[in-house]
Amino acid sequence: MRQHHLPAVAVALLERLVPARGRAEVIGDLAEEYVGRRRAMGPVRARAWLWGQVLSLLIAWIRHACGTALRARTFIQRDIRLAIRSALRHPLATLGSAAMLGVGLAAVALSGALGHVLLDRPVSAVHGAAVQRLAAIEQAGREQSRFSWPEWRRIEESLGSAATASAVGLEPALVSTGTARRQTLAEIVSTRHGDVIGMFVRAGRPLMAPDFLDGSAPAAVISETLWAELFARSPAALGAPIAINGRPFSIVGIARAGPPTTFWGASVDVWVPLAHGDAFFSPGWRTAQRARALTGFVLPHASLPVVNEQLRRVAADLGDEYPETWRQRTLALTPGTALLGSQRDNARLLSRALAGLSLLILVVASANLGATMLAGAAAGRRALAIHAAIGAGPGAGPRRLLIEGALVGAAGAAAAAGLYALARVRIAEIALLPTLSLRIDLPPVPAMLSVLAPAGIAAGVLMAAGPAAWIARQALGAPDLGSGVRSAGDRGIARTRRVLVTAQIALAVVLLSGAMLFARSLDRLTHADLGIARDRLVAFDFDIEPAETGGQPLATVAAEALRRVRAMPGVAAAAMASRAPVDASTPATSVSTTRNGGAIAVEATFNTVSAGYFETIGVPIVLGRAFRDDETSGVAIVNETLGRRLWGDDGALDRAITIETPGEILRIVGVARDAKYRSVRETAQPHLYVVAAPGFGQALLVRTAGDPRRALAEVQRVLDGLGVAGFFPRTADDHLAIQWLPTRAVSTVAGWLSVLALIFCAAGLYGLVGWFAELRRSEMAIRLALGATRLDIERLVVGHALGIAGPGLLIGVVLAGGAASAARAFLYGLDGMDLLGPAAGVGLMLALVVAASWKPARAAARTNPAETLRT
Repeated sequence: MRQHHLPAVAVALLERLVPARGRAEVIGDLAEEYVGRRRAMGPVRARAWLWGQVLSLLIAWIRHACGTALRARTFIQRDIRLAIRSALRHPLATLGSAAMLGVGLAAVALSGALGHVLLDRPVSAVHGAAVQRLAAIEQAGREQSRFSWPEWRRIEESLGSAATASAVGLEPALVSTGTARRQTLAEIVSTRHGDVIGMFVRAGRPLMAPDFLDGSAPAAVISETLWAELFARSPAALGAPIAINGRPFSIVGIARAGPPTTFWGASVDVWVPLAHGDAFFSPGWRTAQRARALTGFVLPHASLPVVNEQLRRVAADLGDEYPETWRQRTLALTPGTALLGSQRDNARLLSRALAGLSLLILVVASANLGATMLAGAAAGRRALAIHAAIGAGPGAGPRRLLIEGALVGAAGAAAAAGLYALARVRIAEIALLPTLSLRIDLPPVPAMLSVLAPAGIAAGVLMAAGPAAWIARQALGAPDLGSGVRSAGDRGIARTRRVLVTAQIALAVVLLSGAMLFARSLDRLTHADLGIARDRLVAFDFDIEPAETGGQPLATVAAEALRRVRAMPGVAAAAMASRAPVDASTPATSVSTTRNGGAIAVEATFNTVSAGYFETIGVPIVLGRAFRDDETSGVAIVNETLGRRLWGDDGALDRAITIETPGEILRIVGVARDAKYRSVRETAQPHLYVVAAPGFGQALLVRTAGDPRRALAEVQRVLDGLGVAGFFPRTADDHLAIQWLPTRAVSTVAGWLSVLALIFCAAGLYGLVGWFAELRRSEMAIRLALGATRLDIERLVVGHALGIAGPGLLIGVVLAGGAASAARAFLYGLDGMDLLGPAAGVGLMLALVVAASWKPARAAARTNPAETLRT
């Protein structure tokens, strides 16, 4: 609205530039002067005069704002200098608090980063979560995520322009150049792999469309790791020939470190076009519908209903073409993450356990920082009182304390970033087997620093907020210039620090109890009865078919390898099986028979094995007999649980069963004792052993009479004579250690964090007991003067420490019981009410309390009564 005919823009500026208290008067005077000048000078010159006045007010406002900002900057700089001076006044306490906070932040950062990589990392580095995994869903609800080449070709053609599809197979690869040889894993990729998943090369080029044509020159991309091991990072590696599974390839590119792999943690070092899959897949894979070795990923371009309709049609077409396997199946899109099914469930449990432990240690570290800040605030009251007396203002002390907290938090964040960088390198590659590693590519340090820095500063400010509020209350009262008289504020500080230390003790008991429970669970897990004799048992995978067989069929080569291994000195028994014992990938099938005139079917895991299998793994036959050397088909052995499920007490011998996969009728010749088949943790499960001839795609199992580690090399030398590679050589304990990895990881982390919690608690308790001794020095001097002994004073101080610890120990035991129940999924052979863990935690904490209070107690007992009472 115009006022006195002033322009609207001028009025709006004046309302912002002039303070509210004199705004009406200034605008009124300008309006009156403006009207007069319009009459005397005309509207143009009057308007110029008006804007000159507005400009002068604007310049004055800018000067005032800049001066205020400079004064505020000066105050902030002064506060920062004083905060730094205060922190450096007690460098050990400051550095200790920053280090403790850094450990807590690093633990949380590592657990969060690992959880993100395990659960949220998409397989595609280009399109992220837009890429989805393709799965075949059976009528019973089981998911099948692998497809054969004929199936995939039909799916890819049917999707057309509605989506871009990529197929990837993960296979073992024996890479050799000259005399160097390396066992690793390879991804065999389809034409559009780079478009959907992505591949970034450091040198050379990625796989291109001509490389995928039938008859093209064999090309491969290798990883930086393999480049360093085989070629010492020489540029001459590009174009160099290498042999992969005995077949020649040419290196066309070096993949950048940390390349996207579609199988989480797999140590993939080679990428090969699907056109050259003969070096990896079994003969006939191009036409065999049951040779499912490809995992499919889809990037939709059309809407999801359109893509789903296309998938429904292709599933119906596959049902018409392959009625035995596809009649009851549908195709569906699932999240394109690296982990699926039970692996994802296990990873989620692991992530939650690590996150819980990390948060506990962060809370303990933060409580220690809060206690240190409170002690510093109390010790600096004299300086704050002097500053207040000379006009510093009531907000100066709290503001400087908050700045000090932010500085300590920033130092803690820097320490956390360093610890994270170190841990990231240490866990980048974890050896699972002698020739197999688990690769974990955590987010880089700069990305985590953007999270750690604000988190550390926020934690420091939050822990300084309580002491700052206390300082603000003190500033409102009478200034304390250090009269030496202990005030009620001292007792309030002592109570607050006591609460913080009690919380530290309670959480430390939880961590100690958890560490003890996890350690005991791991011990029971590693010594569990598996139903097999795992000592002196070794395994090799026969996954790579020899390039040269001398004209012999592959089955003959495999049988000859088994014969030669059995003839080795020191070999007690040897056999082949489709899976090594206790393997999470053991397949399941439906086993059906007739009982009392009716049909009965049971879902059971199964394994195809050769003669000599039961002698090799040490599973006794409780009824009937084992397989004979002349049997290669038509007979089977059930375990005790499957026998009871199918025929009860009627007996299983000579019964006929039908198995869904591969759909044949078998005769039962024996019953084997129950064992573990997929997991160490599983209860008794129905299981079926089907006899089969030795062949490739199986595991060679060898029981030795001597050192199993030495036998690994000796068996491989025998296999080298046939040109056969025993892939992933391992002992039974190596094989089982993969299943123990989550529990071992949690146990190790809990152990280290419990040690850190003990250190944090010792520091906090030592400071609090020392504060108590200083606060009551006069009382102790009077006690000594009245006849108390030094032992009485020591008992007083130690008793005070035990009084502080008592509530923390009680709360910790209660929390430990709840935490044990929540972590039951990780505990093996223990129930949630196990008392040894909390008891051990309480015992260690009591010993820590006595140790932390002993030095302050001795110092208090040496008090000179005369000198103390005089001063």
